[in-house]
Amino acid sequence: MLKLSFIIIFFTAVVNFAQSPHGESVDNFECSDCHSTDSWKVIKSEMSFDHSETDFELAGQHINTDCRQCHTTLNFTKVNTQCADCHLDIHENTLGRNCETCHQPQSWLVSNIISVHEQGRFPLLGNHRLADCSQCHISSSNLRFEPLGIKCIDCHREDYLSTQNPNHQASGFSTECSDCHDLTASEWSLSAFAHEFFPLTGGHNISNCFECHSSGSFAGLSNECFSCHETDFNGTQNPSHTALSLSTNCETCHTTNPGWEPALFNNHDSFYQLLGAHAGIRNNCFECHSGNYNNTPNECIGCHLNDYNSTANPNHQTANFSTDCETCHSQSAWIPSTFDHDAQYFPIFSGKHRNEWNNCSDCHVNQSNFQIFECINCHEHNQIEMDDKHQGIGGYIYQSQACYNCHPDGSALGAFNHSLTNFPLTGAHLDTDCSECHSSGYAGTSTLCYDCHQNNYTSTTNPDHQNLALVTTCEDCHTTQPGWKPAMFPVHSNIYPLLGAHAEISSDCASCHNGNYNNTPQECIGCHLDDYNNTTNPDHQNLLLANTCEDCHTFEAGWKPAQFPIHGNFYPLLGAHTAISNDCSSCHNGNYITTPNNCAGCHLDNYNNTTNPNHAALNFSTDCETCHTQSAWTPSTFDHDVQYFPIYSGAHNEKWSA
Repeated sequence: MLKLSFIIIFFTAVVNFAQSPHGESVDNFECSDCHSTDSWKVIKSEMSFDHSETDFELAGQHINTDCRQCHTTLNFTKVNTQCADCHLDIHENTLGRNCETCHQPQSWLVSNIISVHEQGRFPLLGNHRLADCSQCHISSSNLRFEPLGIKCIDCHREDYLSTQNPNHQASGFSTECSDCHDLTASEWSLSAFAHEFFPLTGGHNISNCFECHSSGSFAGLSNECFSCHETDFNGTQNPSHTALSLSTNCETCHTTNPGWEPALFNNHDSFYQLLGAHAGIRNNCFECHSGNYNNTPNECIGCHLNDYNSTANPNHQTANFSTDCETCHSQSAWIPSTFDHDAQYFPIFSGKHRNEWNNCSDCHVNQSNFQIFECINCHEHNQIEMDDKHQGIGGYIYQSQACYNCHPDGSALGAFNHSLTNFPLTGAHLDTDCSECHSSGYAGTSTLCYDCHQNNYTSTTNPDHQNLALVTTCEDCHTTQPGWKPAMFPVHSNIYPLLGAHAEISSDCASCHNGNYNNTPQECIGCHLDDYNNTTNPDHQNLLLANTCEDCHTFEAGWKPAQFPIHGNFYPLLGAHTAISNDCSSCHNGNYITTPNNCAGCHLDNYNNTTNPNHAALNFSTDCETCHTQSAWTPSTFDHDVQYFPIYSGAHNEKWSA
């Protein structure tokens, strides 16, 4: 009986204190989760064990996998959770050990190859999305995926070298295939050639490349119209482009339509302003030029002589009216005209002479010249009375011109007031002696500035009014103030538009002209060469940046903000750099001179502070791109087994922890 008791105590102790054959990983679970009292045998359909309570939740095909396929021993702590711990690496260490990057537990088939590729250095764009993996990743087993170059030429060098029409090598074509070819095109053919850098429209829409690339070389051909059409420019005589010094920027007037027509002449106002009725026929060049654009007159009478000669009411010829049509007429229409007898000459529709005449000939006896008028032919019977009234008035004579000189408004008051005429005296005219304007008498004195100041116009050289063909209507720019100053120049935009920051100094002429209005440059660099030369951040001269300031700067806001569209010529912005392409300070911190162009130059702190693994302690290469891409630091392409020593395979597998 004593022996039986000892046996019971012994087995009880074994049950209570014996270590589980499954290891410490099952300490938190009950045996009954998997086993029953009938037998130690595990019946999967009856077990209550939930694998999701462990560090490895079963998903996909793992749900139906027999436990012993993963747990080959009773000690469950010997099973790791990495895919490569159970599954053979059929890619032979060419893709690393993170199987879940491409595969899912449901199937080995890769359903998200597009998004997988987007995590690497080469997102699949255009026709690359339709390509089979083996077309690029060539291997005997079709399972090795060795790292490939990410430039087009890395895969398409043979296409580049073998192309003969045109011969890419002989023509010196760029090996950046995307410069000419479209990723979305289905073939390399000419029809798929992307000529966006110079759109082939209108007359340029040709199928024979050699019409422009006549030398057989496709390199270095200018996209400036004049470079190809200089002969057309020099040979054109109607109008003569060279004689008129027209701009060699052909696109100013022409489109790419065949035959250079229709053509516009947007700077017509620089030669002759089209106003009023002329503006209405701006696009009907033939109306004035009749097909001949040379020597077209720019005075009204040059085109309207027939109108002048045929006008009978009044008869302009017989009345000897001025051929300066603008004296009475405007460019809007012939009628209404500005001829106002009462205001301009003598009151016959008002005052004492109202209703005292019937025909023009009553005063203008000589119908061949309306500048001649008579007073005494109506007042001759009053000479005795007039003589009596003018006794004691020096210089009085009974003569028509004398009557008008003293009584220009027909009033008996005899008080002459220049302000009541159509030429009020203002500014410098207030102090001018009468004889300076009325040197030939008081009748018929012109009210046009140019008629008195023609010598001032022709002798002015700064700017040269004649050579610039400035209008002779002096009042468009000048007031009557002494010295012709201050002067305005409302047609400045016809010669050079004042926009943005220039508009703010439109009234400060000296800012650009410094007192000299001849030969002022019209290109930015002409005025801003010092800005270009003195700019050191970045140094425009040493970097050989283009002196066409408008490539980077705008008129509207000044020098800042500035663009830098040729950044790719110095350092291409790819991946994560693309996202900060407009945030220059992220890399330059306001200094554009010594910005490094290698990864470690900007990311040395990342290198030194990385502890998993410790790059500095392990003396990793500072060529960051060896392992990382510009898209992000992770995932990286660092493969310890291939590049250094096999620790994930071979004898050292499972022999290390960190």
